[in-house]
Amino acid sequence: MRWASFCKSNAIAPRIVITGYADAVFFLEIARQAGGPVDLITQIAASRTMGAAWFACLQDLLTPLASAAYIYDCGGFTGDALTALRHGVRFIRVEHTVLTPALANLAGKHGASITSERGECLTLPADRQGETELRARLNKPVF
Repeated sequence: MRWASFCKSNAIAPRIVITGYADAVFFLEIARQAGGPVDLITQIAASRTMGAAWFACLQDLLTPLASAAYIYDCGGFTGDALTALRHGVRFIRVEHTVLTPALANLAGKHGASITSERGECLTLPADRQGETELRARLNKPVF
């Protein structure tokens, strides 16, 4: 698991906002070609529009393609986070107001990680412009 990458807004792996399978594959392929890691995250509170079952399937389809944190953002909706756990989502982000020790403990029992940190996220278009910006970020030295 990419726990360190998931929990902290970090300079190691750019965190890219995705809206579906096509852009996720697009950015994973660029990262693979550039030889750098990326993390993929849904929009804030995407759990309201992207079901947990759908995201779990997306996560399972993408996992063989690249080692990344596929992060499902549940915003302030505890019930959505619980549903995500039941469906096997491994990385979940919720608002700090709903992240309780009990929820964190439950996530751990399901083999998942949950945090309230979102970190810096890049909203890039899945086109040549997005590719150029991601490649530039991946080629920057990390200090």
